[in-house]
Amino acid sequence: MIAEILLQSETDLTYSALYKKVLSNIEFTLSHRDFVSCLQAMVNENIVNKIDKTGKRGSEVHYSLSDNAR
Repeated sequence: MIAEILLQSETDLTYSALYKKVLSNIEFTLSHRDFVSCLQAMVNENIVNKIDKTGKRGSEVHYSLSDNAR
């Protein structure tokens, strides 16, 4: 689901925008903890790019689909 949403998006999505889009496309609840675990696994497998310009807590983090996943 995450990869599909990122593929359809023309720009990088922030964490909150991506989370909201995923929730609107599924019929069950998904905790932030589970969502972060899934996103991190996708980053580790080079499916999703994580763009964190400052690296500081509270800053905007963007996600995009990696070239390998496209």
